[in-house]
Amino acid sequence: VTKSGSNEFHGSVFFIERDESNVGDAPDGTEFPEFSEETVGFTFSGPIIKDKLFFFVGYEEFESASPALYGTKDSNAPIKADALTTAMADEIKSIAMNRYNYDPGEISNFTTPETSEKMMLKLNANISDIHRAVFTVQRDEDLYPRKYNRGTTVYSNNWYVKPPEIDRESFTLYSDWNDRLSTKIRYSHYQLTEDDRSIGDPLFPEVNIEVRQYTDPNNRFYIDDNVYLGGDRYRGANYIDIDSDFLSFKATYDLGDHVLSAGIDRDESSVYNLFIARYNGEVQFTDTRTCIGREIPGDNTSKCIDYRVDATAVENFNTGLYSYLRAHIPQAGINSPETVAANFDIEKTSIYIQDRIYMGDLTLDIGLRYDQVETPTLPTANPKFQQRNGFSNAQNFDFDSIQPRFGFNYDASESLFGDMDSIVSAEIRGGYGKFMGRIPRVWYGNAYSRSGGLSDYVKFREWDKQLPSFRSDIPGCKSYVNCGTVGPMPAGDPHFFWMGSGSNYVIPSSPYFNDAQTTAKDFEAPQSWRMNLALDLVTAGGYELTFEYNHDDVDKAVFYKELGLTLEGHLADGRGIYSHGPGDFLLTNTGEGGAEAYSFSMRKSFDNGL
Repeated sequence: VTKSGSNEFHGSVFFIERDESNVGDAPDGTEFPEFSEETVGFTFSGPIIKDKLFFFVGYEEFESASPALYGTKDSNAPIKADALTTAMADEIKSIAMNRYNYDPGEISNFTTPETSEKMMLKLNANISDIHRAVFTVQRDEDLYPRKYNRGTTVYSNNWYVKPPEIDRESFTLYSDWNDRLSTKIRYSHYQLTEDDRSIGDPLFPEVNIEVRQYTDPNNRFYIDDNVYLGGDRYRGANYIDIDSDFLSFKATYDLGDHVLSAGIDRDESSVYNLFIARYNGEVQFTDTRTCIGREIPGDNTSKCIDYRVDATAVENFNTGLYSYLRAHIPQAGINSPETVAANFDIEKTSIYIQDRIYMGDLTLDIGLRYDQVETPTLPTANPKFQQRNGFSNAQNFDFDSIQPRFGFNYDASESLFGDMDSIVSAEIRGGYGKFMGRIPRVWYGNAYSRSGGLSDYVKFREWDKQLPSFRSDIPGCKSYVNCGTVGPMPAGDPHFFWMGSGSNYVIPSSPYFNDAQTTAKDFEAPQSWRMNLALDLVTAGGYELTFEYNHDDVDKAVFYKELGLTLEGHLADGRGIYSHGPGDFLLTNTGEGGAEAYSFSMRKSFDNGL
């Protein structure tokens, strides 16, 4: 709900500023970290044509620099690292800049900027005695800094920003045809674009360096910090564009004791969702250790109790000898991330009708709603999925739901509580009906982006791990024998080094071997039968009391089923032992589940402001 213009001009200007001086010290006397916030804006409204056409404009801008909370073990940051010292952090940054030509930013006492800008224009028109219209345009541009990786040792350029941009336009026509009939027609357009990206180079591999501080002379036990630099592993290819058109019509007809209302809503949305986890790669470095003493001397299967540290994680970072590499490569090539995007349409139609019946102290609402949802295009078919499971993964969404409902409100002040002076008013209310829940767009998108044939999702244990033959560029090699390696993380430019000249990895010639996610043909949106019964009382003493009972029975709930899951046996307590298949998942339904809740609330206002 927003303000509207009138026959008089009105305006306002506002400015709000806040920083650490407005926040008290901690109980131990520690000063609050430095930060700043500033909000400016204005509103202006008035007539364009007196009594006929009015305008309202508003603008607001927010800027802030968040507190610097994190830092190294010997820094003055409020939240300190466990093992990483400033000297270690400086050494890691020096290696990144001198060996890999990458500036990781800062790790201690840095602030992250946040901005928000909102604009709105609203026009109100009195077209005639029976018609009035409202036209609204809104635009929001935001920039939120975030860090995905936990802990205190995340370099500033590994943080990322969420920059959603939202545009909304709507036109609504209200018509009062006579004393009984009124209608509302509304068209609106919505567009969201968001290109999440790291503050630094988003395509530099994310590097995770496990810095250890050993606490015993045998190098068995340690405290550690995971130090992150490079592009965030989930922001190398993370872009969404949603374009939606909504059209709705509602009519209300007043018959006195009956008020009839009916309507139809149409929603057509186009979704483009690009998300490739580890598109820029994830590279981990740990200490290289050799066991030099076992619990049972000479028995190599017994527990190791004494280690020699051959190279620290920082030293391995300096030579590029990683312990783990994981990357996600588009089947069409590393420079074609757009081919992995989920790109589909959603069409939804809703029709409803309701009769509100006035029967003295009793009011009844009886209604019926119909929803139909479809995604017209099919996901990419995966032949290997069909061979494994006996049906195709290329299933679209196509379901509908009929939802009957009724509700009532009964004024029981006189009939049930008329003889009680302590009760001023009493109302009994309740209802029962079927309700369909909203489906998150990611549920739709999984079937389109995870068809198993669009990308190669790989992991390599150790920098010198031999490749399988189908991922090797060495002809005729036997898997994991003389098939080459990806090799160390190279100096200079390590961007997509697993695709570079020093690597034997190639994208497999057949794309149809990865796991896939699909949807059951008879899948339906989450639906439940809901019942509510409540008693509202107002006492002579001014207390407002509510007793309420809610009961839900699941009709259709969401269930993700792993198709390759196989029961292998049972534990002593009866629990199953399962083996996993290739990772195929089916989005289907279950009829199990429900909820029940009892609640009581009490509210009272006092003259003294309590």
